[in-house]
Amino acid sequence: MKFHQRIPVMANDVFASFVKKIKTDVDFASLIHAIVDGHGYSLHSKAFSYAVSMELFANMFSQGHTLRVRNPVRKGIWRSYLEKFRTIINESSELLEEEKKHVLKKVGHINQKTNKDRLIAPFEYQDIALNPEDSRILNNRNDLLHGRFPVSPEVKTLNSENEHLFYVSMRLLTLLNLGILKWVGYIGYTPNYARIYGKGKTSTADKDWFVKV
Repeated sequence: MKFHQRIPVMANDVFASFVKKIKTDVDFASLIHAIVDGHGYSLHSKAFSYAVSMELFANMFSQGHTLRVRNPVRKGIWRSYLEKFRTIINESSELLEEEKKHVLKKVGHINQKTNKDRLIAPFEYQDIALNPEDSRILNNRNDLLHGRFPVSPEVKTLNSENEHLFYVSMRLLTLLNLGILKWVGYIGYTPNYARIYGKGKTSTADKDWFVKV
């Protein structure tokens, strides 16, 4: 099958829904605007733009959806052990009061939703399978937002770091396209930008030129 045959034209009703969402939802319009602007940015600005866009997308999608906590401790069992643990900590004579509060606060948040839960939720809810490379890239997004450049698996040189940063950007863009297109009802394929523009830096997860939505 030729490449242009793998990308069906967006149905009129889906396109209408997409345009209507842009015109009526300011947050969604801002998200699309950020992604489009990212195309014209320099390398580092592009990476940060897509990282922020992924955060915007996750925040928007989480509204009205109950996030699933990954690997939660069963509530009944956890409450029982939590009470015992609190008793042990509170009765400790070696810990200062501030230390007790700190430990109990940390332990009490074990079943709390994490940022990773929120980022993965839009894909899980829409039955978009994420491979290990996708998960790694989402973690790289977190590095960008905290002022850390994603680490290249190669020997660290300026060239290898820039190539890896561009690869991370292209995978983030592909994930954004997948999530948003599926959200508005599109059925078809979207370009795998990491494969198209990877310049040999792609992973085994990037064997296909197009990804099914």
